[in-house]
Amino acid sequence: MKSSEEVYAEASQLYQKWIIQIRANRLSKPLYLFWGTDLTAGDTDKFLVNDAAELVGATGIAQLFQYMKTNRELVIDPMRSLTWLAAVEQLDGLQGEVFDFQAIEEFIHGKGLNKQLIQKLIDFINLYGDFADQIEEKAMLELLKQREIKALWDFGYEEIFWKELSSGKEVSAVSLPKLAIDHDALRVAMDKLLAVFFNRIATV
Repeated sequence: MKSSEEVYAEASQLYQKWIIQIRANRLSKPLYLFWGTDLTAGDTDKFLVNDAAELVGATGIAQLFQYMKTNRELVIDPMRSLTWLAAVEQLDGLQGEVFDFQAIEEFIHGKGLNKQLIQKLIDFINLYGDFADQIEEKAMLELLKQREIKALWDFGYEEIFWKELSSGKEVSAVSLPKLAIDHDALRVAMDKLLAVFFNRIATV
């Protein structure tokens, strides 16, 4: 018999829909977001967003699922998303894909960069970009054009992602060249992105 996590993983891969559990020092407890690929709109990645163009952040998975059922008109790619929901909503012990912002917050407050943190920063930039593109908010998109954000993203893809993809091997942290940007300026830029992202979460 398959475990709940196995059933969830298979359904999520099939329908390209996931739960994202976010943890952060600024949150009193984790929040749960719905995110997935909208296969009806050019395979673009999107979140569950309310009528006010805010991210829907539920205090529990049951609350997230109930919101989706009550507000079906807001659900992206509704046929596949609601089919996915029917397949996973009765599963016990789900955690979703955990995204821990604490390491990013620690970097903003002075912690140094390493390969793992660079990857986490880029993952967040991509999530932020998905949301900004989805709601087409110019001010949010402009923040992605900050020189330090662009330099970090380019570095991560050129020195880590593409090299690992082409070679099939993990890039050693010690082999990475130095990220030649002002780290303090990067901290300020990332802090802006983080503040905007969390300020646009509506808790349900």
